[in-house]
Order: sequence, then C-alpha cells, then structure tokens
Amino acid sequence: MKWLTRSLFALASAVAASGPAPAEDKKPVPAPTAARTAAEVEVVKDLAYAGTADEHQKLDLYLPKGQKGYPLVLFLHGGGFSKGDRKDAALFGEALAKQGVGVAAVGYRLFPEAKHPQPVQDAAKALAWLKSNAAARGWRADAVFVSGHSAGGHLATLLATDEQYLKAEKLAAGDIRGVIALSGAYVVPEARKDVFGDEAARKAASPLTHVKAGLPPFLLVYADKDSPGRDQLTKEFAAALLGVRGTAQVIEAKDREHGTLFTKIAAGDPTGEAVIAFVRKHSGKK
Repeated sequence: MKWLTRSLFALASAVAASGPAPAEDKKPVPAPTAARTAAEVEVVKDLAYAGTADEHQKLDLYLPKGQKGYPLVLFLHGGGFSKGDRKDAALFGEALAKQGVGVAAVGYRLFPEAKHPQPVQDAAKALAWLKSNAAARGWRADAVFVSGHSAGGHLATLLATDEQYLKAEKLAAGDIRGVIALSGAYVVPEARKDVFGDEAARKAASPLTHVKAGLPPFLLVYADKDSPGRDQLTKEFAAALLGVRGTAQVIEAKDREHGTLFTKIAAGDPTGEAVIAFVRKHSGKK
C-alpha cells in the first residue's frame, strides 16, 4: 500500500501535498506567439484505426490544408473512462491545425463495456495507424506526439511510460516525440477499481510506477481551480521524471477549472500557446 498512500490523488478524493514543485513549475507560461498566417483546416472524420466498425475505435483528423511534413498530436478525450467523445476535441484540433500542427482526435472503448487495458491498447493501435499512414496523409512519422485530457491524459502518459502496449504494436517509446497531459491521472486510486481491478493491477496501470530514463519529453498542465490534489500529483510525477534526468515542464493554467482547462484551449490562449510551443520545440518545427 506504500505506493498508493504516498501518491494517491483524487479522481474522487484529495491527496496530501508532496513537497516542493520541480524547477520547471516556476517557468512562466509562454506569451502569445507573434501573429502567423493561419492555415486552412482540412477535416477528415470517422477513420477506423483498428480494423473494426466500432465507433469508439475511430479517429478524426484536423490537418493544416495543403501542407506537408508537419507534426501531429494524437489526442485522447477525457470522461472518467466511461464517457466523452473524440468529437469533443473539434475546437482543439482546429486551433492547432490553423497553426500548422495536425491533430488526430482518437476514440477508445469505454467502461463498462471495456475495462483496462483495452483503452490504452486502443491508443497504441491508433498510434500505429498514424505512424503507418503518415507518408500518405502528409504528417511526419517521426514527429507524432501523444496527448489527452483527464482520463485521456492518463492513457497518454501510460502509453508513453509502460512500453508493453507499444511493443504489442511493434512500436517503442522512441516512436512518441513528446507527451502533453492536461490534468492527467498519474496514479490510479482505489475508487477506480471498477475499471482497473485490484491494488496490484492499479499500481501497474499507474504511469508513476513506470517512470524511468529514456522517456520522451513531457508537458504537464493543471488548472488553478482543478480537482483536489491534481496539482500536487502533477508536480510529483514531474519530479519523478526529472529524477531520472527526463524532461518535464509543468504549467498551472490560470482561471481554469478541470473541464475548461481543455475546452478553452486555443491559439492565443496561454495554455494553447504552451502546447504549440512544446510541439514546435520538440519536433524541430519553427
């Protein structure tokens, strides 16, 4: 129980503070970037990535129209593993695509029909599909990021830290250029045993358990009015990454709650600008 006692955060309840924030937390949120000519957005919907007709195993693309060789963000929606929809990411996808960053809004199977590890297996299958379709569709296969909000943030970070799901699709951590977690879940609490199972299974499904050297860079964002304990566990997860000489940038989004942290992301919004800057920096795109 030590891992749970030390790290448990609230999907349903609060956690105790876990010490000082890592140095990255003190960095200012980037100011809005200079005005750029916004790209037109090409939207392609309902692409099956797992070879099934299941509506939850489809993705929607938001792409900078007429461009080639741009980075792409695989985005996983929130909803507590039991609700939410890839269509919730439409405004997010359009905002990034206008700035030359493609977005794949990915659906995944939901509880109670699906339990762990099916959602993260879906995320891995979607990543494999995006990598294999890069040349035909226009984005860079070597510049695919994974991202998500809330439950989707958990899936994105688990996919990047526990390589078993990538290996099942003949991928590796190096196939992920970076990770963007918005109010993510880094430890699975007992309250979610319905989705994840017993204590051993919850520990194995917790991204914090799998922190090690050699992971991609992380951008970790939480809201100043987020769920109780989300700030402290975000900082603890970042500190663990820094402890193995990883790259972790932490940002507190001002005047945001758990939901609006995601829904208000746009170009010009500080959080949106931070996401775009992170992608540009780690993809080599200027």
